[in-house]
Amino acid sequence: MSEENEGKDIAKIISDKEMVKVSGSSGATAAWAVGEYLKRECGCHISWDFRQLETIPEEWPETNLTLMANDKVRFYQV
Repeated sequence: MSEENEGKDIAKIISDKEMVKVSGSSGATAAWAVGEYLKRECGCHISWDFRQLETIPEEWPETNLTLMANDKVRFYQV
């Protein structure tokens, strides 16, 4: 763990019109990053209750996005 991210999860998305590359400090972090990319750059949303994927663009929006979680520990539906 680097001091730069203070032990918090971090993810990076780099995309061009043809490809989206995702990396993360864990699989869950990478999945979170994909969701954020779809929401921020593509205007889409995926959740347990709703899938709004009709607006996925034909070409991927270009981005160079780095995300760092606010918390060191996260959990879901415990």
